[in-house]
Amino acid sequence: MKEATGEVSMTVIVIVILALIGALGAWIFGTNGPAKNFINNFFTSQSNDYNNAKNKNFN
Repeated sequence: MKEATGEVSMTVIVIVILALIGALGAWIFGTNGPAKNFINNFFTSQSNDYNNAKNKNFN
């Protein structure tokens, strides 16, 4: 009889890896995650730079 331990362990490894990737993505792109904070800060600073340049008096 053929044992399926290799297939079962590979399936478990794949499921664990996918769960870790999902958890990492949820942490990075979560509500206060580092990637979301970076994106928000980047576009806020770019917007502020644009508004400061637009409102500057060049006379």
